[in-house]
Formats: sequence, structure tokens, C-alpha cells
Amino acid sequence: MHELYIAQSILDSAVSHCLESGCSRIESVTVQVGVYSGVMSEALNFAFDVIKVGTIAETASLITEKVAPQCVCKNCAQIFEPADRFILICPECQSMDVSLTKGFELQMLCLEAI
Repeated sequence: MHELYIAQSILDSAVSHCLESGCSRIESVTVQVGVYSGVMSEALNFAFDVIKVGTIAETASLITEKVAPQCVCKNCAQIFEPADRFILICPECQSMDVSLTKGFELQMLCLEAI
């Protein structure tokens, strides 16, 4: 369950930023989670809820924003969202020579603290 490690990293970073800014309580943390990141949002939320107890984030919510995959075709430059998670084919020219440009994200976007 690598989500526990990720949740701990998010919490550590949020607490550090909060304290550096002179805040005393974290209200919410928003993170982007790409479809191809390998992270299960539900497990990440559960882990965050468990480890935040007893910290300045005890009442905070973890908001996860799902990032859909996006590809660009190297043949015709078409930008598209793949129809299948495992088969990346350009819908315009049917080329399989594509690059995945979105979908691997795992980053903190916003930290609300008081």
C-alpha cells in the first residue's frame, strides 16, 4: 500500500509549508492524481485520514482531482484522450506512434490553512 507513504509525504509537506507560513491549522489539501500514476484515490484518502490524527491537519480534508490521460500523435499532431487505457491509437490517422502527455501526475496543487 504505497498510498500510505504518499499520504505521509503529502502531510509532511503540508505541515511544513503551513508552519513556515505562520499558520496553525490545515483546512484542506488538494492534489492531482493522474489515471496512470498508479495511485488509488480512495486508498490515498483513507491513509491521509488515518495519519492526520493528532496533527495540525486533524480536521483537514484531502481533495483529489483525477487527471485524465491525454496523448499527442507523433504522426499527425492530433491531441486526444485515449479510448482505451492500454491501447493508445490516434483516432485521426490510426498511428500507434503517440506520446502520453497527461495522466501520470501526482502533485499537490493547493493548501488551505489558517
